[in-house]
Amino acid sequence: DSDADVQIDASQGVVGGAPGPSRGVRGKFARPPQKLMKAIMHAVSEWGMIQQGDRICLGLSGGKDSLALLHCLVELQKRFPPGTFTLAAATVDPGTEAFNPRPLIPYMESLGVPYHYLATPIMDMAAAGHMKGDSIC
Repeated sequence: DSDADVQIDASQGVVGGAPGPSRGVRGKFARPPQKLMKAIMHAVSEWGMIQQGDRICLGLSGGKDSLALLHCLVELQKRFPPGTFTLAAATVDPGTEAFNPRPLIPYMESLGVPYHYLATPIMDMAAAGHMKGDSIC
């Protein structure tokens, strides 16, 4: 599959690509360990976590936990009949130097997983006193 079917809409912060296994994802990252996939498949089956037509949007921080879950969901999507569920990911950039999720934009584009990126000045709002309480979360 070529990169011709990948679209980027910077005004909406959405990065997307062609759905399904034709994306060539296997060459982009290592497959999740079989032990982890087995546990996930068991949980999904036992609890009926994914149904036909589901749309899953993963909160993606870029840390090891959310990236591992992303890779597992991509692999899981390949194991289900085509069209069983769609997968996307979303990140909220709080606008702090301590956390820069922008490298996720080209990474998600390379995977072909639709990606919603929202940059918001949470830190500026907190500093200006627009938020109440002890936490900005």
